[in-house]
Amino acid sequence: MLWLALLLPLSTPLLLTTLNRSAAMTLTPLLLYSVGLMLLAAAWVGASDGWLGLFVGWHALALLWSPTVEAFETVEILALSALGLAAVRRLPADRRETARWLLIGLGIFQVLYGALQLAGYDVLWWGIARVRPVDGVPGTLGNRGYYGLYLAMLAPLAPGLLLPLFAAGVLGSQSFLAVLALAGGVGWRYRADVRPVAWAAAAGAALAALAVWRGPAWPAGLAARLDIWGYALAHMHGWDWMIGHGPGAWSALVPAAQIAAGAAVGETFFHAHNEWVQALFEGGAVALVLLGGWLWRHRAGFAGPYGGAWVALLIGSLGHFGFRMAITGGTALVLIGLGRPQSEGDRP
Repeated sequence: MLWLALLLPLSTPLLLTTLNRSAAMTLTPLLLYSVGLMLLAAAWVGASDGWLGLFVGWHALALLWSPTVEAFETVEILALSALGLAAVRRLPADRRETARWLLIGLGIFQVLYGALQLAGYDVLWWGIARVRPVDGVPGTLGNRGYYGLYLAMLAPLAPGLLLPLFAAGVLGSQSFLAVLALAGGVGWRYRADVRPVAWAAAAGAALAALAVWRGPAWPAGLAARLDIWGYALAHMHGWDWMIGHGPGAWSALVPAAQIAAGAAVGETFFHAHNEWVQALFEGGAVALVLLGGWLWRHRAGFAGPYGGAWVALLIGSLGHFGFRMAITGGTALVLIGLGRPQSEGDRP
């Protein structure tokens, strides 16, 4: 903060935001002040989690060459989320156990509410009037994909007796990705107790049943994702591969380009439906290296009691954008924070 106070009065001649000198006189210091504060947050987080601090700091620096509204919104949420994650990590052991049961309890509520929706009732939205039963259960999350992944990430935390309940909820979402995340997360949790072949057969049976239930819709969804990933990566050139197009650039650039291209592109994607592809598009190879470093640094968490939830999150990140949604992203950060091994403490 001291360095910011000393440097900002000298920044008024810099044309970082606009070529209009009278406007730059106020806008440039405001940009540098915003970036400086986010770097301060990144440094504070980095004191206990160096890779996460670098990840936030990299995106904060990117505001200097891509100071768009979407970029500011993205980095602001990223920095505040990192602070939230650091706060969760400071919960004592007894509070962590309470938090786990609260999460399990809300998951059970979502499954029961989803069963009510399948029966034709949605009391929080429509009162006691009977409505048409849904094809894919959304719960209170508003979307069957969000709902399925939400339950899939919580299921590995639940006692074994409750797993059939969570599995029924995930199947009710009719989401292939959620079924895969559930199978991966629960399979990882019981990897020492259940033969991999038996678990793979159970997961395959669930996917086959879902394929019959969903009909011909699911291959089209997969094809659309593959198309948009190829479409976006084909529009990366030169330095884009190293530093990306800037935070929030996907939602600012890709949908507009799709709409301009017309029907040949297909479904409009405001998110990549793949956290890694979107991270590459927005933050370049630097962002992927920092994410990979973070995963390697915290790999011990996969062997802990939250390892199954982490595996489910990792699978979900390959076909969805859960970390960019408030409900699923906030829950994911809590699961990551709770799952950090206590032995790591708060050291860099």
